[in-house]
Amino acid sequence: LSVGSAWRVMGVGGLFALSFDTLSQATLFAAASTRFGGWESTVSLAGLFVLGMLLTDGLNGLWIARLTRRSDHTAVLASRITTLGVGGVSLLTAAMGVAVQTSSAAGRWAEGKEMWLGAAVIAIVLASFVIGMWLARPAAPVRATRQPAAPGQFT
Repeated sequence: LSVGSAWRVMGVGGLFALSFDTLSQATLFAAASTRFGGWESTVSLAGLFVLGMLLTDGLNGLWIARLTRRSDHTAVLASRITTLGVGGVSLLTAAMGVAVQTSSAAGRWAEGKEMWLGAAVIAIVLASFVIGMWLARPAAPVRATRQPAAPGQFT
């Protein structure tokens, strides 16, 4: 809470990312390596994961930096609506995971639709951001209307 420099903030963020994302994914890759062809598959999967995380985290960081530079109504509303979108997608993803694990019908339905479901998650989060920015857009300035000239006056 009292980190003062940008480098220290980046260090704290890096440690947080290393402890949660990286270790859990490394464990998953190691467990999957024997099932999917050995260490070569594990290394390629890990590389793809790193590239995906760099892209999404980088874009997220740019967006958050843009919002934090602004402290107006637009930033507040856009971030709240996007947060609702991300929270909603998270709850839907958890519900889908529970349904697939507890219902064979849900598992059969979801089989082969992983890419479409992932695209839907991205679309929902992007749509929530666009809606937030649209709702928070500044109102158009009201133009002054011309009053008709009084009789005998020239305009």
